Amino acid sequence: MTVGKAYGFLQYSGKNRDLVRAFPAIVKRENFPQSCTFSLLEIAAFKTEDSALARLVEEARECDRTHILEGSIDNSSNRKAAMFVGDIFNGVYMTLFNQGDPFSAEIVYQRAGRYVFRRK
Repeated sequence: MTVGKAYGFLQYSGKNRDLVRAFPAIVKRENFPQSCTFSLLEIAAFKTEDSALARLVEEARECDRTHILEGSIDNSSNRKAAMFVGDIFNGVYMTLFNQGDPFSAEIVYQRAGRYVFRRK
């Protein structure tokens, strides 16, 4: 079985508990397939054995990203998982940010053995 995976890096200056509280409602509102799973962590708590991903996480941390969102979906592509992570980030913006507030986030996924940034 193929599992699509993607990772999003988010800068959120509000209270962590506000983001954590809002997260389940955002996921539910987006009506994702049941095979989608998401994990939201403070970036300092994220651990991986993947050295390429670890470098990206470190770069994100250096750019003041505070959280990482890991999204996965069974029987799908990494690119599709990245699209779903983007949908979550749109929900985060709509829920926790005021219109016009700066919003910084990036999404990466593996393609042909290398991590690439999601572009619209």
